[in-house]
Amino acid sequence: MFRTLHRLKPLTVDRAKETGRYADGGGLYLIVKPGPRKSWAFIYRRGAKMTELGLGGLIDVPLVSAREDAAELRKVLSDGGDPKAHRERKRQARALEDARTISFETAARAYHARHKVNWRSDRHARQWIRGLELHVFPSIGSLGVGAVDLAAVKKVLEPIWYTIPRIAQVIRAHIEAVLNMAYVDGQRSADNPARWDLLKHTLPARKGARMAGHFRALPYSAVPALLKALEAQDAVSAACMRFTILTAARTKEALTCRWSDVDLTKRIRVVEILKGGGEPWQHQVPLSDQAVLLLRSLLIDDKPAFEYVFPNRTGRGCLGQSAMLSLLSRIGWNDRTTTHGIRAAFKTWATERTNYPREVVELCLSHVQGDPLERAYQRGDIIEKRRQLMQAWADYCETGEQTANNVVAIRA
Repeated sequence: MFRTLHRLKPLTVDRAKETGRYADGGGLYLIVKPGPRKSWAFIYRRGAKMTELGLGGLIDVPLVSAREDAAELRKVLSDGGDPKAHRERKRQARALEDARTISFETAARAYHARHKVNWRSDRHARQWIRGLELHVFPSIGSLGVGAVDLAAVKKVLEPIWYTIPRIAQVIRAHIEAVLNMAYVDGQRSADNPARWDLLKHTLPARKGARMAGHFRALPYSAVPALLKALEAQDAVSAACMRFTILTAARTKEALTCRWSDVDLTKRIRVVEILKGGGEPWQHQVPLSDQAVLLLRSLLIDDKPAFEYVFPNRTGRGCLGQSAMLSLLSRIGWNDRTTTHGIRAAFKTWATERTNYPREVVELCLSHVQGDPLERAYQRGDIIEKRRQLMQAWADYCETGEQTANNVVAIRA
């Protein structure tokens, strides 16, 4: 058999033009087709069956490489194996290896593209990928998704775990989801290092990220002074902070407010709230005179200039999560309150200084409770009581004085 190997000369291979098969020996053939188009094939018998196995075109596979491939397949055949099955296993192994070289960023964007159609809103889809762009891709985005280990995950999470713990937990969950997808797709074989039951042994639970477990809250008696300090600032973040105070809004609700959510004629702002992780509910927030005046001052020729009420520097997105905290630091109020702590000041003021029912106060804080029928009633009737309460709060924030028009008349 060995005497019949390597029959073809390089010049013969180059000059062959007539269609047909040219044997090199040992089962290797040069296949010439009209054109001429030249390729290699390994032809072998296994049992009673003859099989022709393509090895590639002459341009991609020179004579020397074709002989090496044929020698490998002859060895498989002599050991009792199937050359065709052997080639398929090698192809799958190469595909798996190629898949494992996909970067984490590529895998994350693939996850985002697959799942965003099922997410509750386009806003959530944008926020999902934006969080990774800000906190993950700069650190491990170029790392192969199969190479992401515990050290890589900690490299992302440790710098933000104490400063922005809520966002850090969300980022951790996103990393875990991407790595789970990569495992199912065969792009990694190792355990998921972003699992919380693993990370909890090295990172504290989210509540432990704050010493006291509560946001610093400003006494309501100091809110008018803070509002005056903010009015002296020209920054967009100052306007956003004033709006947050006047509406007792959550930080995220204020930052992501769109002009499409606001009706200045009806003096209403709509906030999307998820009740127990279910379908979103459109919660109406009444706007006081001061809040409406603030919003009108942000219009240009009575029209919005951007999608968001409080845009970032590019105008294509909203202010970042830390914008108002940075503002409080600049004006020397960061050691006295946080943005979220203003809500506690409002609730304490409403409880101690007014006679409004508890459910009215809770609804002003967007603490939505009850079944759909009850919430429909709250939108219709209690909204006027909430409007009165929010106006009384805005008046207090502006003057520091309690108005007389904040007692609810209870019908018999």
